Amino acid sequence: MGIEIQLLSLNTNFWKNCSGNTPIKMFERKKWSDFTVKLIREDYDFILLQETNPFFALLMQETDIFSPNRNYYYDRECGPKHYLKYNNKNIYYHELYKVLTKERPNDHFWGTAIITKEKTENIEAYFYNERNEYIGSDYFGYESVMFYDFKLENGAIVTIVNIYKKGNDRKAERDEKGKIINYDVVYRYEDKFFEDLHKIKNKNNIIVFAGDLNLGKSKNDEYDKGGIIQRIEKYGFINKSKNIGRTMKKDYQNDYIFVNSNFSDNIDIKNVKKIEPPDFPNFIDHYGIECKIKL
Repeated sequence: MGIEIQLLSLNTNFWKNCSGNTPIKMFERKKWSDFTVKLIREDYDFILLQETNPFFALLMQETDIFSPNRNYYYDRECGPKHYLKYNNKNIYYHELYKVLTKERPNDHFWGTAIITKEKTENIEAYFYNERNEYIGSDYFGYESVMFYDFKLENGAIVTIVNIYKKGNDRKAERDEKGKIINYDVVYRYEDKFFEDLHKIKNKNNIIVFAGDLNLGKSKNDEYDKGGIIQRIEKYGFINKSKNIGRTMKKDYQNDYIFVNSNFSDNIDIKNVKKIEPPDFPNFIDHYGIECKIKL
């Protein structure tokens, strides 16, 4: 088809920077929102964000005293899926409402987002009906996994899967120093997630599957031992982030990008690399993953 699209995936670390209501936290939230809004404006075809809330970021830009602006409000009771048009960008946002209501009901909520250019058309959001009701598999953290079809200006269709694997804090066990000792339980992947992945894996178009898988792979904190990656590959996806090394400021690789193998001969994903986005702040603990996709 002769076109090239650019994609960025990044965890923006919302919960560490924006939870709580102390004066210091209010200052940190403003810094976070400034960075996030600048990131939304970047000239990528697709921006996949995890641990984010674009509505919150844009609201914080409206005033220094944080008064409400109805343009950036959304009704949580309508479900986790929300849409916002901002300048020349389309913003699709899924909030972890069900999980966070139980974990931190009085705090700010967050989730995942896909940002596209204005002329990129969303033609399907999988596992939601016309009333914005979720009809997919019921597994922990499902709200933060996004399965979307987009039509590009030239008519090509691309399926984007944006994942954030939320840890189940309610199952955490800790040692005397407060360190979690059962990561394999806290971050366990449920079979029902793979049931949803199976439903779209054989689509007759390119599927880009990216995000923060939270596999904790480091010398001292490895609990998955490659099992989730192997299972994703068995479903017909190629790990294009295999050689980029750690993607966090700690010695972890939690961030990945995959493409479906049945289209690997017809596309070229190149320049896959970890990056520090423009004006990368010290309060973001993940590196971004950037790539170019030639169709």
